[in-house]
Amino acid sequence: MNDTVKTIACAAVAAALASAAWLVRPSAARTTEKFAEVGQPLAPAFTDPIAARSLEVVSFDEPTAAYKAFKVEFDGARWVIPSHHNYPADAELKMAEAASALVGLTKEQIASDSAADHQALGVLTPDDDAAPVTGRGTRVTLRDAGGAVLTDIILGKEAPQDKPSEPFAEAPPARRYVRLAGKNRVYTTTLKTGFSTRFADWIETDLLRLTPAEAAGARTDRVDIFRARIDEKTGAQSPTERLTLSRTQNPQGADTWTLNAEPGGPPSPEEQINQQRLDEMLAALKGIRIVGVRPKPTNLAKVLGGGPEAKGVQLSQGDVLSLQSRGFFLTQDGRLVANEGQAQVRCSDGVVYTLWFGEVALGAGEALSAGVGPAAETEAKPAAGESRYVFVTTAFDESILPSAPTEEQIRADNKEASDDSVRNTLKRLTDERETKMRSGRDRAASLAKRFADWYYVIDAASFAKMRPARADVVMAKPVPPPAGPVGPPPAVIPQPQPSQPAPAQQPVPAQPQQH
Repeated sequence: MNDTVKTIACAAVAAALASAAWLVRPSAARTTEKFAEVGQPLAPAFTDPIAARSLEVVSFDEPTAAYKAFKVEFDGARWVIPSHHNYPADAELKMAEAASALVGLTKEQIASDSAADHQALGVLTPDDDAAPVTGRGTRVTLRDAGGAVLTDIILGKEAPQDKPSEPFAEAPPARRYVRLAGKNRVYTTTLKTGFSTRFADWIETDLLRLTPAEAAGARTDRVDIFRARIDEKTGAQSPTERLTLSRTQNPQGADTWTLNAEPGGPPSPEEQINQQRLDEMLAALKGIRIVGVRPKPTNLAKVLGGGPEAKGVQLSQGDVLSLQSRGFFLTQDGRLVANEGQAQVRCSDGVVYTLWFGEVALGAGEALSAGVGPAAETEAKPAAGESRYVFVTTAFDESILPSAPTEEQIRADNKEASDDSVRNTLKRLTDERETKMRSGRDRAASLAKRFADWYYVIDAASFAKMRPARADVVMAKPVPPPAGPVGPPPAVIPQPQPSQPAPAQQPVPAQPQQH
């Protein structure tokens, strides 16, 4: 072997040894790095949950092979949902909960460093069109007020974890696979909350807010239901039935409901109110849930919102068409009518709700909740159960509140009261009524502002129960049982008869002898 060959061979051996050394040393370094990461936060720079001013969640639906992006953000004055026409989000507490959960996420274990494992662990990017249909995760991104990313992670499948040793012990929070967006390494982490992309999970779904109002003393005392049919070409309304249900107090102080109807009148002597059906109607009113929203035209919203902005505003042809497309019509004298009638709810604090029931709302998913997306309203089929548009307004009616007593009435009730006592009582009762009036006006105005900008979509179950006919809330009185004992007649037990002397035997007449 000449010198040149020897030199080349030695160089090759040296290169091989160097390569082996390089491979061994980084492996140890990488192992050390992995151990150092365990227990560290996923987003070290994100330490203040209050800094989060937007949350975007992107999820993937495997059956439809489509991803869904949902975002809630603070616009400087309130939390809104951009995908749903900036509808106000009930997000302050939810955002605090979500942000706090992400601040606390740690790298508990390293599950994989290979992108080839992403599908099996469920951490593929959900909106990556080139990715397989299966194995995509949920991407959660938080940004601050300036738009800078605070954390950006992809949540995957649940990771295995030990079950509680005690039979009735509480299950631990879900342990999930997770990776930082744009990185290959996958960790396990314990997540204490979920991240929904459902519109209803981020809003105040209680439309009328009757339950908290009743808790504060403003109970529902009267419901008027007007069932009608509309000629959609002319807007002419043909009434079919009107029901008035009123709450009263009987002499014993208990609440009872009375009914009047046109046609049909009040319950006859053989009828009574079906309390179960009445309770269902009241529960439906208190439990109306928003499943979708649509914005009203600006001028229409101003008119309905009242206040200085409504003065001089004229509705355009576009405003009228917006109403008609959802089943609401203006008559020639300016009244609003709806193709499924209306209901009016009167509360004891003077607040009066009016609900107009309109057309079927089409679609599913965002097509139903926002009227946007691939299945837009004009192309979609009715949703299961036929959700409906509802138009809501509120007003304050002072006449609902009891009148303040006069000085003469107070004197009549307490003839021995002094003049000063009467005047003090009159002032106290008058002030109490004024306080109730201010509270009622404020609640009506607040609700009017809430309702002014929006058409609402409600589910079919609520719609059906809120519009009962007379036949639904009236039933025949139970037939009273017949007077006297009920059942078979009592058994007759024969009584023993007194003994009688045996009758005397009669002589048998002799038979004539024959010769």
